[in-house]
Amino acid sequence: MIMSNLGRLRACLKEFGISTMSDFDSRFKVQKYTYFAIRFGLDLDFDFNLYKRGPYSPSLTAAAFSVVGENNTYPGTQLTDKEKEIIQKTRNFVEGLTQRDLEIMTTLDYLYHIGCGDGSREAIERRLKQLKPWTAKISEDEMKQYWRKLEEYELVPRPETR
Repeated sequence: MIMSNLGRLRACLKEFGISTMSDFDSRFKVQKYTYFAIRFGLDLDFDFNLYKRGPYSPSLTAAAFSVVGENNTYPGTQLTDKEKEIIQKTRNFVEGLTQRDLEIMTTLDYLYHIGCGDGSREAIERRLKQLKPWTAKISEDEMKQYWRKLEEYELVPRPETR
């Protein structure tokens, strides 16, 4: 892990209002907020794999534990204006989303970008339901809302209209 990456991570997590790693909710937010910040263009070097609650990066968890906490004295770095814009965009994106929403949306985005099945939204939704059977209860309208938000923030392209 490059030192500047740790300093940037600390500064980002501080901007997200994450000051502890002692509870599941905080650790979940670290993963999902950072995932989306990277997708929006933040230059942090973490790889994600699909795990129980969506995309997960073990190296991000380790890094976050090393830079977050009451007794931590690791110096944060100053974020550039561009990085601050990305953090604000991420904050706007995640505002009002529940853990359930974040889990579904990160998983949809991840599956889309790894090229799941034939790449169609139907194939991605089928895979989502295989991975997370409880998502079969999500209404078609709710699923469309998830896709629309991903489109609105240009994480996935709008489907071609015919």
